[in-house]
Amino acid sequence: MQVSLVRSVVCVLGLLIASAYSYATEPAEDIFQKAVQVFQSGDKIAAVKLFTAAAKAGNTKAAAQVGWCYEFGAGVPQSVAEAAKWYRRSAEAGNWRPRFRSRCS
Repeated sequence: MQVSLVRSVVCVLGLLIASAYSYATEPAEDIFQKAVQVFQSGDKIAAVKLFTAAAKAGNTKAAAQVGWCYEFGAGVPQSVAEAAKWYRRSAEAGNWRPRFRSRCS
């Protein structure tokens, strides 16, 4: 009985560690798509965290979306300076869409 319980605990811990590792190594586009779903479900705070993770992993659309969230205060305090930083980051990485916005800031 005790050995079975220990095996179960070790198995659960292993699964938790594996899922955390797979999330951390997920491609940036997958994280971005999850962020879109979370945003659409209404959890703006969690979505911004996912968009930020995707942006830091190299997704330029995610960086632009983080900029939009800061510009309009969706899930984060509204900040034109932060918005401009994220729009600029996206534009400098090759995403043409936020270039206009970064010039306006």
